[in-house]
Amino acid sequence: MRRLLLLAVPLLFSLSCCLLAELSREEYCEKVWRYDLECALNYTLSEEEVAKVRELAESLRGKDCLDSSWNVLEWVEKNIEYDSWKALLPSPTILIRGKEVIVQNPERFYQTPYETVKLRKGICGDYAILIAALLMNLGCEPFLIRFEFEGENAGHLSAAILLDQYYVLDQNLPPADLGSYYRKWLKEGKRINEGYIYSRGIQVGKLTAEEMREFDHELSESDIRALRDMVRNELRQRMKEDPSIPVGYIEYAKLKITLQNYAELYTPAFSEKFAEMIAKDILENLKKSERDWKAFKVEIERKAADLVVEVELAR
Repeated sequence: MRRLLLLAVPLLFSLSCCLLAELSREEYCEKVWRYDLECALNYTLSEEEVAKVRELAESLRGKDCLDSSWNVLEWVEKNIEYDSWKALLPSPTILIRGKEVIVQNPERFYQTPYETVKLRKGICGDYAILIAALLMNLGCEPFLIRFEFEGENAGHLSAAILLDQYYVLDQNLPPADLGSYYRKWLKEGKRINEGYIYSRGIQVGKLTAEEMREFDHELSESDIRALRDMVRNELRQRMKEDPSIPVGYIEYAKLKITLQNYAELYTPAFSEKFAEMIAKDILENLKKSERDWKAFKVEIERKAADLVVEVELAR
């Protein structure tokens, strides 16, 4: 289930235009990079900070950026916990008086990638920055997208990668195309108005809700058949496929795996990774059973927003 991970946009006040002019952008960012989004992206995704998570990134390297982005998101999902306490803290407020900067409610701040790895927790901005840093170490160009919701002041920050189109890497597998991502938030009662795309600390693009909805793959029967065939190929490396199960075997069992919301978030670009993940889940369950299964047959179907995998085993 997706958590409602909100990005607090700091409130910036200046007493006058003249006082604000006394503080340069560099001086301002040096003082408030933990609280201002653009300043935070420049600092936390600097060469020095990105290098601090290089060893971890190398352990997640895939054959290409598509493969690597899945690996990164999988690691984050398994190892980083959502910091519910931090999320409940009030948003910081930045006050500028000449060259003096005062931050009210400073407890809620952006973490560096290394800090998030060490703490093993964070909120949306921390996740997004960590994912971006890991991808940068792998030679993949990440983007950050700040989503704004209709009727709300708080937004949401997520990492993304541009392949044949943008895919959102939002803390949990799988990567989502923009249209599926839009619909996912809509189901949770939040309507995305716009998305602002950043490359590090620079805004490089803007997405409207209409543009997001244009990129929305609908899972088809042919998608399901292709996915099932790829899963079968993965399992054949371990067991034989036998459509006659359970006839002719001394022991028989069924395994059912439900992948919540995966039917709505399925994208053909990542089909091989979907298949690898499903096959891995099946084999891990087989290992836990402590049985030497010799044969299998497998079916995959869509049930509402979910993908349901049913495996029959025999020996």
